[in-house]
Amino acid sequence: MNVISVIHGAAGAPPTVNTYLQLLASCSLSCEEEKRQMADLHQKKLKLEALVNGFQDDNEEYLQVIKSVGEEVLGVLSNAKVFLRYATTYE
Repeated sequence: MNVISVIHGAAGAPPTVNTYLQLLASCSLSCEEEKRQMADLHQKKLKLEALVNGFQDDNEEYLQVIKSVGEEVLGVLSNAKVFLRYATTYE
C-alpha cells in the first residue's frame, strides 16, 4: 500500500479510516526498519573508527620504536669503543 493509492482510493472511492490506519502502520514499520538499519550502520562505523584509531596508535608506536632502534644502532656504530665492547661481549 502506498500514499498514492490511499489518496485516490479503490476505484475512485474516498479512502476509509481503516485504509489510513493501514498506511500509518505500514509507514511505521518502514520507519522502524530504517532506524534499525541506521543504528546497525552507526555501530559498524564506530567499530571501524576504533579499528582505524587503534591502527594509527599502533603505527605511531611502531614508528617510534623503529626510530629509537635506528638511533641506537647509529649511535653504537658511530662510537667505535661501544661497538668493540658489543663485539667482544657476544663472542
